[in-house]
Amino acid sequence: MKKKKRIDTFSFQRLGIPAGAILSFKRDPRITVTVIDDRHVDFLGRVMYPSGVVKNLLGYTTDPLRFLVYSGRTISRIRTERKILANMKRNERYTSQYSGESQ
Repeated sequence: MKKKKRIDTFSFQRLGIPAGAILSFKRDPRITVTVIDDRHVDFLGRVMYPSGVVKNLLGYTTDPLRFLVYSGRTISRIRTERKILANMKRNERYTSQYSGESQ
């Protein structure tokens, strides 16, 4: 039986979002949170996971990265862009590694 690939634990730092960064809520940019550490934010004086913040604001559980915005982009978009860049770099290394063999 094949094991399912585990999704990496979320990390603000891996996405280039530093502690102290201000994130806004996509549906109402006046609502903000402050990044506390790699996985937590401060929301109204409470240290929480991003999922807890979004659940409080929406009233239901969903992917919080689609609703928190940093530097004009949702965190979900930032994560997708980082994955695309990483794949492009990996492909470039692979291509350059093997391009000399066919000549």
